Amino acid sequence: MRDPKNKEKKAKAKNYLVESLGETINDDTDLIELSFSHFADLYLPTLAFSQGVAGNLKNAILNSANDGKEILKNLQGETITAEKLIQKINFDNLPSRYSDALKQKITQEGSDGESSSWVKDFVSFLTGNKTLPTKEIKLSVNTTRDLSAHTCNMSLDIPESMVTGQAAWPSQNFIEALSSVIKGVSVNSV
Repeated sequence: MRDPKNKEKKAKAKNYLVESLGETINDDTDLIELSFSHFADLYLPTLAFSQGVAGNLKNAILNSANDGKEILKNLQGETITAEKLIQKINFDNLPSRYSDALKQKITQEGSDGESSSWVKDFVSFLTGNKTLPTKEIKLSVNTTRDLSAHTCNMSLDIPESMVTGQAAWPSQNFIEALSSVIKGVSVNSV
């Protein structure tokens, strides 16, 4: 009989990946393929959007800004509070999987009442003057298959800076989610 805790762990892992990647996962094969196809090109730190999704998000925000792109341009050079930035975006017109995570991120980063570097960078990103820095991920996948046991061994090398510190992308959570559903995954900081 299967351990119910493993079933619960697998469900949590799938939920985490569905929320992070915005994908529908039907089975373990989908989970593995989607995880690794998206892993190397995750774009917005802590939001886990791929580059293509980031572009769509940018367009959606600019199209939904209450007073258009000019107001976002005018914010540059000011002390940009989280509240001020949130007021300029009509989150009601954004897909919920973007708006909820984005609003939380802006609020979290601007909680000191002043403009954080992330909020400044995000305004610059919206106005086309800057791209958000892409997180460098060294990804190595070594696959060995024993057809009788159906095992697959993989190795992921992740920079230490990505799993520590205030601005770290939550790669450790991602790996823990993967580890709960894939046997033989090892995580190494480089």
